[in-house]
Amino acid sequence: MMERMQDRALECQSLGTPEVGDGLKTVRLVPDGTTESTNGRFTVDAEAAALMIEGFDRQGVELVIDFEHQTLGGAYSAPNGQAPAAGWITKLWYERDRGVLALVRWNPKTRDAIREGSYGYVSPVLIIRKSDGKAIGLHSVGVTNRPAIPRLERLAASQNTNTADFTAEVSVHPIMHELAGLIGMPVKSDTVGTAV
Repeated sequence: MMERMQDRALECQSLGTPEVGDGLKTVRLVPDGTTESTNGRFTVDAEAAALMIEGFDRQGVELVIDFEHQTLGGAYSAPNGQAPAAGWITKLWYERDRGVLALVRWNPKTRDAIREGSYGYVSPVLIIRKSDGKAIGLHSVGVTNRPAIPRLERLAASQNTNTADFTAEVSVHPIMHELAGLIGMPVKSDTVGTAV
């Protein structure tokens, strides 16, 4: 029963997206506004997001989410040189005050690793326009435990096995409160658990 309740919470996270289906989850990749990351400052606004989304759409293929940025190679390479996918981004969109969000299809092993807490965050590899510091492209995304962008939501909600208390801080649509109540999931103020 606990696992089914957790799966229902996972399904709720994707409501409202245009292509929700089995295994697809919503993940915020990049916050709106100016961000001071450990790799430098960048800005995301409506113009930057539109360029990022346009580039993604122009490619016409899903974008890889790898492990620890192994797709970049070099210092990020795995010892065996492989860069397996952790999942795939199927759609990007922009929400003012939230940033760039993605519809993600996690591979089953990655979904399990995130649920058990082996991985907690995503880390996008951005293309930054030098003239104004805007993030205008997305090379790839890695699952990691040390994201360069501060204050991103964890991929999996914390779970107390005795109370099934999901506490990750994520803004949600009002219908989420109603749905959470229907499945018996506690809701704290305007937040509900997020998961993969």
